[in-house]
Amino acid sequence: MVNPYRAEQLLRKRLVPRFLAAMQALENKRPCLMRNGQLIG
Repeated sequence: MVNPYRAEQLLRKRLVPRFLAAMQALENKRPCLMRNGQLIG
């Protein structure tokens, strides 16, 4: 059986940088994209 904590660690290590990179790219395109946690197009 897979250790859930370890699986979560692996997922986080793999997914978070990709997610952050995507958010950074979006912010570079549109600086005021995130406001109050809502996506503004």
